[in-house]
Amino acid sequence: MRTSLNQLGEDCLCRSNAPREEKYTLPPQSQPYYFRFLSLGDRKVDIRLRLLDISKFGAQVQSDDSLDDLPVNGGFEAVIEGDTIAFPDRFKGVIVWKRREGGCCAYGVSFNHAIEINLITAVMEKARGIAEGLRKPGGRKIHARTLSFLYEAEQSLNRFTDQINSLDELINGRRRDLSRQIFHRLG
Repeated sequence: MRTSLNQLGEDCLCRSNAPREEKYTLPPQSQPYYFRFLSLGDRKVDIRLRLLDISKFGAQVQSDDSLDDLPVNGGFEAVIEGDTIAFPDRFKGVIVWKRREGGCCAYGVSFNHAIEINLITAVMEKARGIAEGLRKPGGRKIHARTLSFLYEAEQSLNRFTDQINSLDELINGRRRDLSRQIFHRLG
């Protein structure tokens, strides 16, 4: 973790007055994470830009070219996803700045509400550690107990999902029965 201002451009003169915040910069060799815009203003979109860094109040993302669809001061809703991981939280905020850097275009986004950066970075670090362990020649073997734990966890989640679906069906069935009874009494 480094301390820096995430949502302000480098050429901003107000750095000395602005509060400083922790920023997590993704290593270039790590699994890429993307900031996927789902909406801009009231318009639905599907724009995926590489996530360069993230902090509690904003992020820096990068596109291979300048996108006219991403207006400065435009509101957005987005999610963060990797090749193998998608974070469930949706982020809302404003695109604060845009600048060209060597053929690419970087954007600074500011979130409407502070996010829980520690949870996001912990997942990213864990995923990076696993990926590095698997890439090493003669990498570590996955322990049989680990595989067993993962299998049991998957089975438990499947059972919970089945139970939740059964409860949903039961609740919906009782609602239909109640609606019919009320309709017959009124009719």
